[in-house]
Amino acid sequence: MTEDMFGFSDVRKPNSGDTRVCHTCGEEKHKDEFYNHSLRPGGKSCYCIPCQNKHNADLAKVRKTAPPPPEACECCGRTGVKLLLDHCHETVTFRGWICGKCNTGIGSLGDTLEDVENAWRYLQNVKERQAS
Repeated sequence: MTEDMFGFSDVRKPNSGDTRVCHTCGEEKHKDEFYNHSLRPGGKSCYCIPCQNKHNADLAKVRKTAPPPPEACECCGRTGVKLLLDHCHETVTFRGWICGKCNTGIGSLGDTLEDVENAWRYLQNVKERQAS
């Protein structure tokens, strides 16, 4: 590292367009440390390569024990939609087959029963306020 005329070290970070934060480990890394993903903003996965590789290995492990997919989403009951393998990220165990909308919703709420219950209570409170 070099020092400027005031004695400060040159610790410039790459420009913000060159980095992103992994959704799993939370570390800011250079964009080259993420797989390409044409459907994501910036054309990169939201998971760094090591986290994505671990996730893929976990999914492969869970698929070996998963039953065949049912006809309908086990969360909302919709039929005629692609079903995704839902699994617990902590225990790496199969939970069920759910549609993308339910998978995204549960994940966005924090992937815990407590977080889903908080959202349910919120909607119940809104409904009660609107009824009075």
